[in-house]
Amino acid sequence: MTSKKPVALLALVGACALAMATPASLASPLTPAPQTDPSLAGPQPATSDNAPALPVGDLATALTSKNGETLVAPSSQDPVGEDPARVVSIIVQLDDGVDPAGALASINQVVAQSFPGSTAQVTREYSNTLTGFALDAPAGSLDAIRAVSGVKGAFLDREMQVTDDMSVDAEGGFEASRLPNQNPDNLSAQVIMHADQVSQKGQGKVVAIIDTGVDTSHPAFAGALTGAPALSADGVAALTPTLGGGKTGVYVSEKFPFAYDYADDDNDASPSDPHGTHVAGIAAANADEIMGVAPDAQIIVAKVERDGGGIPDSAIIAALDDMAVLHPDV
Repeated sequence: MTSKKPVALLALVGACALAMATPASLASPLTPAPQTDPSLAGPQPATSDNAPALPVGDLATALTSKNGETLVAPSSQDPVGEDPARVVSIIVQLDDGVDPAGALASINQVVAQSFPGSTAQVTREYSNTLTGFALDAPAGSLDAIRAVSGVKGAFLDREMQVTDDMSVDAEGGFEASRLPNQNPDNLSAQVIMHADQVSQKGQGKVVAIIDTGVDTSHPAFAGALTGAPALSADGVAALTPTLGGGKTGVYVSEKFPFAYDYADDDNDASPSDPHGTHVAGIAAANADEIMGVAPDAQIIVAKVERDGGGIPDSAIIAALDDMAVLHPDV
């Protein structure tokens, strides 16, 4: 791949942290894990007194990296402003059994009534984790859209940012927790997930990294897999036509059987930010020295950060929608 530069509905956003929280399910520690130190918990998304009046999702479970990078809502960004005619991205969830085409026709009708000459333009469709779509429409039409028969919910497509706001090397951080026999390059996997104390290595399992993208050429993923992989090239080729946003996703290697950029809608899931690569390494790095919790697991790369920065809710939901077809174990 080429290098790039620089079920409540929004509860799905919390699944972006899935790869950080649950790789241990692939490899049980030989000894019970200690209780999580509350001091390691990341900060909650930032808020602002000038936050938009229109409803946005609950993003309390923002993804926090153990190298200090945190997803936060930029306090200066107001997606609505004072102009109700401003076109914004809106995510719409439909009731079960509702015909999406019919619902869209009704939505366009109320949008045109509220803002003559305006329409709702669909940018993404969802059919697996939920039935609905993301669309562009005037911000002031949100209440009218929510009132349409068959609409279960509608909210602004909020965009998060990744920022580096703390250091893990400070006194009391992970370095202070490292045991003498633990490789400093493996601190996250060893101290957090006890990867050096496990007997199972993730053979035949698949981990989906829904994050900022992954550097699939990183030497941390250069080792050979043990056991039969769950996703083969032929298996992925058979599944991709049935996907939603990721129909043009690519098979990179046995280690990375599927990769797609859901934020920019292309098949280049290489990152401009290292967060996703870090998470993937904690979960399933398989180099000689650097080992993740499940080194023999395959990794699905679902990039949800735009190349220019920003992680929209609509991209996260699109990735989750396709994971319902690809069926990763984590």
